[in-house]
This record gives sequence, C-alpha cells and structure tokens, in this order.
Amino acid sequence: MKTRLAAVLWGLTFSWGVQAAEPLPLFDAHLHYNVEAAQGPYPLDTVLKLFRDNRITGILANSRPNDGTRALYEAKPKDVWVVPFIRPYIVQPDRYSWFNDPKIYALIESEHKRGYYQGIGEFHLFGNDAKTEWVKKTVDFAVAHHLYLHAHSDDAAVDIIFAHNPKVKIVWSQYASIMNGYRDWLAALPKDVAEMIAWRNAECLFRK
Repeated sequence: MKTRLAAVLWGLTFSWGVQAAEPLPLFDAHLHYNVEAAQGPYPLDTVLKLFRDNRITGILANSRPNDGTRALYEAKPKDVWVVPFIRPYIVQPDRYSWFNDPKIYALIESEHKRGYYQGIGEFHLFGNDAKTEWVKKTVDFAVAHHLYLHAHSDDAAVDIIFAHNPKVKIVWSQYASIMNGYRDWLAALPKDVAEMIAWRNAECLFRK
C-alpha cells in the first residue's frame, strides 16, 4: 500500500460535549451539497445556519451536480471557509461510469476554468476501474493543476492512481463517516491533538 496519502479526514457535524468551555471549531471534510438537499429541505441560508450553529467553520464542499458547490463558494460566507472540489458527477448514475466517460473529463476541464477549485471529487472508484484512460487523464490533470483527488476507493484503486502519476495528492475517504458523539471523543483527547484532527490538518493542506 502506498503511504503518500495527503490525509484521512473525517466528516464532522456534531456539537462539542458539555464539558468543553467553548465548542471546538470543526472542518467538515466530507460535505455533499447535492441537488436533493439544495432544492429540498436545505436551501443555502438554512445550511449555512446549520454550520454556524454547530461551529463548523470550514468545509470541503462538493455536490452533484456542481451547482451546490458553486453556491456555497460564491456566497463567500465570512464565518465558513469553503474549500471547493469538482465532483465528476452530473446525475447519480455517473458514480458507476464516470471513470470511462469522456464527457465527465470535459466537465472537469470546464469547471476548473472557474479558477477557484482546489480538488476533484469525491468520486467512487474501485479496483481495475482505475485503469481507464479517463482516470489517468484526470490524475494527470490534477497533478498539472495542483489539485487534490478526493477518492472513495479501495486500496487497489489507490495504488493504481499512484501508478498513473506518483505526484498525485489524495484525500482518501474510504473510512469517512458521520459518527454520533464524535465531539465527545475529541474532547477526551489532548487539546493540541483534538485541534489537529478537528481543523488544523485541513488548514495545513488547503489554506492558500
């Protein structure tokens, strides 16, 4: 297994335990603002309020399609740092075919021209599906433009991605999850360790 992974960051959405004097700021590194949420129960103002109420001060944002990510980033909220990623999906079934679809690569190129994206993903990719020419093109595009890849993948696919281009930077989300009581777990850690997990690692990776 390759070890050159940028980070394994966990989506965090829960309030700090009552024993803490002040809620710890959290960076949510697995935020999907998909069309079902954006056009349903969570319009932009509502979702930003949820972040503020739970002291989510930063998000790695992606969406299907990319409209939700653009809405979050272009709102420029002063108290929520939005790190936008290009998601290679237009509709839900794209998760099963994007890696062999030239129109998805064209989508990545087109979205990147907006000038503010910091990565590509989250995408689902497993085993030999990572061997396609369109995955290699995507990996090389990410390296050429200093973008991270946010990969929901098994270790075989991650190895293939590195074989395509060893300079690639991966945020591996295989084990990312939302977990009840996560802030309580952080509260039990030494403060400096909890802060690194909660938000400082993200600052080191993504803050320009």
